[in-house]
Amino acid sequence: ALLVEQFGGETPENATKWGSVQPDPETWDFSAADSMLELAQEYDLRMKGHTLVWHSQLPSWVSESMSAEELSLAMETHFAEILPHFGSSVEDWDVVNEALEWNGAMRESIFYSKFGSAYVQDAFALAAKYAPHARLFYNDYSIEGINSKSDATAKLLEEIQKAGVPVHGVGLQMHLTHGNAPSREDISANIQRFGDLGLLVHISEMDVQIRHLQGPETDRFLAQAMTYYDVTAACVENSACEQLTFWGYTDRYSWIDSWFGEDDPLLYDEDLLPKAARDAVHQAL
Repeated sequence: ALLVEQFGGETPENATKWGSVQPDPETWDFSAADSMLELAQEYDLRMKGHTLVWHSQLPSWVSESMSAEELSLAMETHFAEILPHFGSSVEDWDVVNEALEWNGAMRESIFYSKFGSAYVQDAFALAAKYAPHARLFYNDYSIEGINSKSDATAKLLEEIQKAGVPVHGVGLQMHLTHGNAPSREDISANIQRFGDLGLLVHISEMDVQIRHLQGPETDRFLAQAMTYYDVTAACVENSACEQLTFWGYTDRYSWIDSWFGEDDPLLYDEDLLPKAARDAVHQAL
């Protein structure tokens, strides 16, 4: 009820990743993703597919033991199955996720080892082939402000554009820690930079960690709200920034707890009550 009342769309956290939909070469399982799509269609929510190519959460049968030809065939089969399955019901897709390292170098992965950096462009070409209606996004972390990694991202996407391959936007994941996040001005300038390339910008996976903060909960939640406000404001003041997505919405369920330690990174508390962060987002909007 809270989801359909307060939000305009949903992105499957895991349900459309390769390992989830094709656990073995002959088995396809869209049940979890289809249930999310049914909810979206019932309540007129937008759904974004996430993600077609990522070095993590691959099915176990996709491994370094494969030849380049075998991996290429597996990728094409994957794209040819998942994209038509959802068709025009899913209008946006994260095509490639986290292809770059912190310093902007290409990340070592099965895709890079078999194909080199060309795999990113090839993935976008494949996505355009099997989902010609869709808007195609590159998605990554630590590219929220202007730095070596976001510079490399801009260069990579510009090269894909120059090759005539469709790429429509970039997702800034925005997994942040209060007190160690880019400033509103830096985020805004970065959004503008991508917008100048003709790209849409999505804040694609936002949460804000605060477990390191000392003091009363009220004060820690207010500090967190400042970060949420700054990011939302940076998005609002740039026409290229079209969408703001949070990686969950209640502190009851967050990947942060299992990966980094118990935290309260989202807009609603564990009892589904709105926090200061939620109010800050609304004020900025």
